[in-house]
Parts: sequence; C-alpha cells; structure tokens
Amino acid sequence: MPEHAASSTTLSFPQLINKQELCERLSVSERTIENMVKADAFPPPVRIGKQVFWSETAVRQWQRALFAAQENWSPSVTPSRCRLDQFVPPASSSGRRHRFGSQT
Repeated sequence: MPEHAASSTTLSFPQLINKQELCERLSVSERTIENMVKADAFPPPVRIGKQVFWSETAVRQWQRALFAAQENWSPSVTPSRCRLDQFVPPASSSGRRHRFGSQT
C-alpha cells in the first residue's frame, strides 16, 4: 500500500500584530484599543501566553468597514462647476487666516 503523499496545499496563517505594534500603526494608546474592544468597536484579541494579538486579516477588515463610506463617497458638485473660493471664507482685513481657513 502506498504511503500518503505530502499534501500539495500548505496552511497559510495570517500575520499577527501585538498590542504595541497595533497602537503604533493606528496612532492610539493601548487604553484606546482596550476601550474600543470593550465597546465592540474593534475585533477582540487572541491571548497567547501573556500577550494579546490581532490577525492582520481582522485589522484590515475593520479598516475597510471603518472607511467604507469615505471610499464610496462621490461628490455632489460636478468638478467643472466647483470653485475653491466657494468653500473658503474670505480673509479678514488683516489678511491672516487661522488654521483651516477660519478668520483671525
């Protein structure tokens, strides 16, 4: 009887991200991640030993869901009829503006 042939399919595991790497990647604190998980606004981690990890796949799915509305957005004004000065308030008499175009 022939021996079992080696499987031609290999298991592929997702990249794992620890809490510190995740915080750096999202520019948030560990406490923010913990609060997001508690609020069911972020996927829960998997504990391995004393550390917790997230799969790259889970984090990417969360990002896609979070940015779906932005990525599916389409302008309500056609570019040919849109002028930037319609959206930016005029400068004050001093000619200076605060950040984001607000007047001084």
